[in-house]
Amino acid sequence: MIEEINKYFYRAFEDRYRGSREQIKLRLRVYLPFVKPLRDFFKTGHAVDLGCGRGEWLEVLQDAGFDVQGVDIDEGMLAACRERNLNVQNIDAINFLKSLSDSSQVIVTGFHVAEHISFPDLRILVEESFRVLVPGGILILETPNSENIVVGTSHFFLDPTHRRPLPAKLLFFLTEYYGFKKTKILRLQEPEKLHTSETISLLDVLRSVSPDVAVVAQKNGNPEILEATKQAFREEYGLTLDKLAKRYDQWIMTIVQKAKKEADQMGTQIESATRTVESKVQQAEYRVAQLEGLCKELQNELKASCNPGPNYKQLAEVRGQQVQELLQSHSWKITAPLRWISTVLRHFIRSKKKSSDNDLRPPDGATQMVLKEKDICDDIKTTEDALSVGGHVGKAQNKEAKPSDVVGTKTYVLLSNVKLKVPEAIVEKKLKDINQEMNDKRV
Repeated sequence: MIEEINKYFYRAFEDRYRGSREQIKLRLRVYLPFVKPLRDFFKTGHAVDLGCGRGEWLEVLQDAGFDVQGVDIDEGMLAACRERNLNVQNIDAINFLKSLSDSSQVIVTGFHVAEHISFPDLRILVEESFRVLVPGGILILETPNSENIVVGTSHFFLDPTHRRPLPAKLLFFLTEYYGFKKTKILRLQEPEKLHTSETISLLDVLRSVSPDVAVVAQKNGNPEILEATKQAFREEYGLTLDKLAKRYDQWIMTIVQKAKKEADQMGTQIESATRTVESKVQQAEYRVAQLEGLCKELQNELKASCNPGPNYKQLAEVRGQQVQELLQSHSWKITAPLRWISTVLRHFIRSKKKSSDNDLRPPDGATQMVLKEKDICDDIKTTEDALSVGGHVGKAQNKEAKPSDVVGTKTYVLLSNVKLKVPEAIVEKKLKDINQEMNDKRV
């Protein structure tokens, strides 16, 4: 029972992690440009696949017209091949090669076989392959690519039968060392999008370098055969770690330059905004300085008003004395009637503006006045002898004032072409009041 489980373990493992048959066959078609041209030069077209596994490559070569045989030591894998009527046998790869005659095979292949055997056995495998190949024949060896960091440090060791990673350059050297004319390294199975994508992430650098690598070596032969495969050997395949890392650096540099450009633009905007703010700050500082000066002036004036000095008091006393002298002067007293008449006249003028040009008839008790001119002067100019206390005739503007013919009134010419009629009783009463006031002052 345990032997039965062991027999089918690796087949189940391959089914889980290697991929479906169709996926593997699609991947293997990349080698057809190297091998299909050989079919035109060799009628038999014998080929052998070492470690044939589930037989995907056997089917691809059969479809291309080759007579192919597969060998493997895993019975579970061979059972999958027999299910499809493929020509296989259970035998060790090196022993099978040693059993073949020289220059008997057009193609010798080994997909993911080299990492399962020791390096001495690998050397024998390459050497024997060179022996059994016809001139111009092709050797293909494929293995996990240790240049892919994730594959070389993790995925490679997922298969418990793997021995050690094999760098592509080592396989390249082996084929050259044992006499192959042309050798080509193929890096395979990388994500297609990485060939055209402008953005490369660090994770792409770590895990997206071509996960598989192969060496295709051609034995020297007829120039026509070598020319038929020339184009396939010229092509470039896959992504190296150096190429992907350089693209990542370029992408990072592009981002850095873009960020620097944006930072420079932002810096220019910040500088402009800073200059604007500084200008506004300077204006504000200047305005603050003005307000501080104004506040100081107001404070000084407030202090001066709250604490008046001796000059203010002295000035107030002088002004008060001057007012008293004016009120007690003879001129102030003698012009009292004229000031009274001026008050009456101003009242009349205000009333005149609101009425028509007809004669005015004021209410009872008001002074009756008759003005015969259309313009009235607002100022009343008088002299000290304009009106005498004893009823003498006064003068205004050097014009003599004469009593009018109106009974019970006295007429005075105050200004040029202006006559004022005042009832005698009002004038006599006013003069009497003034005389009494003057007598009181003398006493």
